[in-house]
Amino acid sequence: MDDSQTAAPDALDPGTGFFVQDNTVFLNVYQGLVEFTGFNYSQVVPVVAQNYTILNNYKTYVFNIRRGVTLSTGEPVNASILWFSFVREAYMGQAVGLANYGELTIYMTQYSKTGYAFP
Repeated sequence: MDDSQTAAPDALDPGTGFFVQDNTVFLNVYQGLVEFTGFNYSQVVPVVAQNYTILNNYKTYVFNIRRGVTLSTGEPVNASILWFSFVREAYMGQAVGLANYGELTIYMTQYSKTGYAFP
């Protein structure tokens, strides 16, 4: 038995949990668009996404959502739900690497020039 991680998770929400022990909960409750291939952190495979395409010199990612994927409520997963899951972390101030996906919610070019995030 591995008892090296005996601390309890500090969050059940992947938008607020950053503790190592949280990952066990997140991996068993939530699914992402893609996930790492085992311990190979340089390769990902589709999960909620059926497939994906990388365009524009790695600036644009197009995900095709797998049919039949639903939330726990039975509501079908769609692009709006996935968009919101990214955006809510930004609004909560919890987004890891916000600069990597800032264009989802604000005009980053305008923000860098004026300091105003929303036009």
